[in-house]
Amino acid sequence: MARLGALTDTLKVWFAHRRFPVAVAVLAMALASPSLWFGLRVDDHLQRLRMKATSYALDNHGSAWSMFDFADGDPERTRKLKDLGFMPWWTLDTIRLRFLRPVAVFTHWIEYRLWPDIVPLMHMQSLLWFGALVALVAAIYRRFMGPGWVAGLAAFCYAVDDAHAWPVAWLANRNGLLAAFFGLLAVWLHDRWRTGKRHGMGAAAVVCLLLGLLSNEGALAACAYLFSYAVFLDEGRRRDRVLSLVPYAVTVVAWRIAYNVLGYGAIGSDTYIDPLHSPLTYLSAAFVRAPILLLGQWATPPSDFYILLPWPAVCAVWWCLGAAFLAWLGIVLIPLLRSDRTARFWCVGMLLALMPICATFPMDRLLLFVGVGAMGLAAQLIAAIATGTLRFPRWVTKPMLVLLIATHVIIAPLVFPLRIHGSSLFLRELDRSIESIPLDDDVTDKTVVVASAPHVFFTSYIPIYRALNGLPVPKRIRSFGGTSSLPVPVRLERVDDYTLLVEPKGGYRFVLVRDKAHPMPVGTRVELSGVTVEVMTLTSGGWPLQVKYQFDVPLEDPSLVWLELRHNKYIPYSPPRVGEAVVLGGRK
Repeated sequence: MARLGALTDTLKVWFAHRRFPVAVAVLAMALASPSLWFGLRVDDHLQRLRMKATSYALDNHGSAWSMFDFADGDPERTRKLKDLGFMPWWTLDTIRLRFLRPVAVFTHWIEYRLWPDIVPLMHMQSLLWFGALVALVAAIYRRFMGPGWVAGLAAFCYAVDDAHAWPVAWLANRNGLLAAFFGLLAVWLHDRWRTGKRHGMGAAAVVCLLLGLLSNEGALAACAYLFSYAVFLDEGRRRDRVLSLVPYAVTVVAWRIAYNVLGYGAIGSDTYIDPLHSPLTYLSAAFVRAPILLLGQWATPPSDFYILLPWPAVCAVWWCLGAAFLAWLGIVLIPLLRSDRTARFWCVGMLLALMPICATFPMDRLLLFVGVGAMGLAAQLIAAIATGTLRFPRWVTKPMLVLLIATHVIIAPLVFPLRIHGSSLFLRELDRSIESIPLDDDVTDKTVVVASAPHVFFTSYIPIYRALNGLPVPKRIRSFGGTSSLPVPVRLERVDDYTLLVEPKGGYRFVLVRDKAHPMPVGTRVELSGVTVEVMTLTSGGWPLQVKYQFDVPLEDPSLVWLELRHNKYIPYSPPRVGEAVVLGGRK
């Protein structure tokens, strides 16, 4: 016990040191350093294709400055992308998934001008942004909680939080780091303005907020902390506190108007939801997503796993566990929130920062803003329980203390690099499976039909990978895979020479590119080049379950190249005989 006490005292001294913000930033970068060898994964390839401005990219996917433009709401363009196979057949023709992020695009444009083929240097830029973000957050903690060990503990927990592994490692998610850095810099500058009456700081804060919004829409979460600051920390008169928020409100409104006028936003998707365009859908989604995100931030398991589960019952149990944990946490926090206005600032800022990220599916990579309030509050809670100042029975508070220390002080720094390495291995296997595809040079005039694949969106990247590597690109891709991130069986039944009945387990859920407001009832037909897709039956949730694919030519026609994914490798496949039914993939 004496040794443990000495170690605790030493840590407190380190955490309170004036140079600790720099030290903890270096620690964060060290933990994230495996990202330097992460390579290019998934959307990185599409962004690289656009940056290189190849003819294939310009003809089908746009230029570098449309890096975050996936669908613009133009039915003609959407049908073209469906016909190519980049988007699945059930995609809503008027789907809009366009995000205005010129600041993030500029950082990629610079590196593609200076070191286009040195990917580790691209990751180094993301790593430096992450280090700057952690140093800034540490400075904010010291600014709002004083230079003591509690602020240092909060900075340490934020720096080693394994939820940050994906934004650092994945180049396509650098926009999240930029939004967090500029958004939180606006909060820091706002405090300097309000405490020092330096109006230049206020103007700089507004500029930083705008830079954050032009990096990623999630920078709206900075307004959560600005509002919470005005309510709990600002010591000015009420009228002055309200007026201090006006420049940020004007900036957000102007940004949103420009956003709409220029045709950006998310419309027609249940995955990305615009709260202003679909408020009821958003509120319903937020009710489900918020507890999952908070559970992933405060405890475990990571919220990323939630979207991998194809079983609604398990998802419901997960949500209930999240709600129960939050109820326990809320009860433990009540005395601290009553007595400490800084704790109230962190708590309200954290909860309001959830609002922007609830507009999309739960993933830990979205928690950069939420984590600031969560780790500040967690550090104060740990200190209050450890010192005995929290008036609650020990049997209630001690398990919380053990959980917080184990999760955020001990486990998180060990898991951080492992999450980077694990993600890299998983996505590298995806790359290798595509590299294994046996296609001849004459595939440019043929349609590739993938009879089984774990996720329909994986196959959409086949042309992109091949175009980047100078390989012949198939004229079209047709995939029978569903939208489960886990391998599921797909049943194929040959009706006649031209027709297959296809039924992936769980059906075709409208992930990402179609919302429930646009159902596809039985009998819905989608005409694509060379094939007509017809919905035959539905799942209990209303998704297409059994689908008929009727090709214009016999299935054995040489214009069709059939593939099957087996043991993570694409191999040639022969369609079943007329009257025959087979099950591919998953557990048969």
